[in-house]
Amino acid sequence: MPVLLRGILKFLYYTNRRVWKFSDQIKDENAIYVFWHGNMVMQAFFKAKHVHRGAVSMLNSHHKDGALMVNAMKHFDLGTIRGSSRDGAVKALIDALKFVKKGGSMAITPDGPKGPLHSVANGVVVLSQKADVPIITQHVHASKCWRLKGWDKMMIPKPFGTLTFTSGAPFKLTGLSMEDAKQKVIDELMKDYGEFDS
Repeated sequence: MPVLLRGILKFLYYTNRRVWKFSDQIKDENAIYVFWHGNMVMQAFFKAKHVHRGAVSMLNSHHKDGALMVNAMKHFDLGTIRGSSRDGAVKALIDALKFVKKGGSMAITPDGPKGPLHSVANGVVVLSQKADVPIITQHVHASKCWRLKGWDKMMIPKPFGTLTFTSGAPFKLTGLSMEDAKQKVIDELMKDYGEFDS
């Protein structure tokens, strides 16, 4: 299944025209990359395109779907740390913090694995503030796509369209309260997402 999933993703990627839009404020440093759970299907290509330098790990749940994603991501040079806000949260946060402090970057869906849609869990804020690293939002828009009926409205691109990959300007959450920091992440995530999909 992981090999099949990798093949499907590459088919969808290469049968679409690709457009890359990145903030000129992005520096060659480790960061926490965040994107909505429903927008995760093509996110691996940020790393495959060598947009992110250095080691990048994704935070994945212990659910069976998470296990499938873990094995698939290995084919895109992405590591994984298992855990979520609902299962193994403390250990996952500690492991992620150690990884980031050693110079690695994390890729996280702040509303995963089960929502609510477009919410932000505390772990993203804690990780950014404790490690003192910036957050960078990511979004992949497909000009033609399917939308699944699950809680996250998962986007799957159709072939022969255009994929637009965007990365926002880095920002930190230093000095913000938990609620203000979470709202900041939501606001930044919705900038590019809202441009295409709201």
